[in-house]
Amino acid sequence: MTQEQEEKTTEATEITQEKGKKGRPKGVKEIGRKRHVKFTPEKKRAFLRQLSKHGNVRGAAGKVGISRLTVYEHMRKDPNFKERVERAKDQALGELNDEFYDRIYNGNEKLEYDEDGNLIKKTVQKDNKLLEKALESQDPDSFGKNDKRTNINVNVDGASALDKLAEFLKVEAPEKPVEGNVIDQDGEDEDY
Repeated sequence: MTQEQEEKTTEATEITQEKGKKGRPKGVKEIGRKRHVKFTPEKKRAFLRQLSKHGNVRGAAGKVGISRLTVYEHMRKDPNFKERVERAKDQALGELNDEFYDRIYNGNEKLEYDEDGNLIKKTVQKDNKLLEKALESQDPDSFGKNDKRTNINVNVDGASALDKLAEFLKVEAPEKPVEGNVIDQDGEDEDY
């Protein structure tokens, strides 16, 4: 609550107590409650236009003066409106995707001017991180971050290898050595 709101509340309380009446005095607005705004068909269209620009429900709702909760309530009650919201989000995502690929292929222009406002240099910068993200999303097996640990090398000597492996696997190491055949990196079978 701002200081101005606190002062009005205090003033309203004092006036009410002096007069012995309940409620707020004439001319003092109620603090903390918002008036109800109808989500008319016109507001819905305005909301959908805003949503199709950037895809953010909260931002689009705020631009037309409604709560995001109102939007979600109408989506729950009206399947047709819900479908229109999803289409608007898809449109925003499509435009974002177009911008993403435009920046990958065409880069960003950087313009430099002298103190008189004359253009002296124009460069195009391409962002490799955008290209990496695009490749990750299109071909995650080749370009994505691979969390599968398929090739693990443990470089230790002697009996401590078993302890290191147990520590890595977060299991308790056996007390006696393990016997068996191990195939090394060259594909040769060795006895242990």
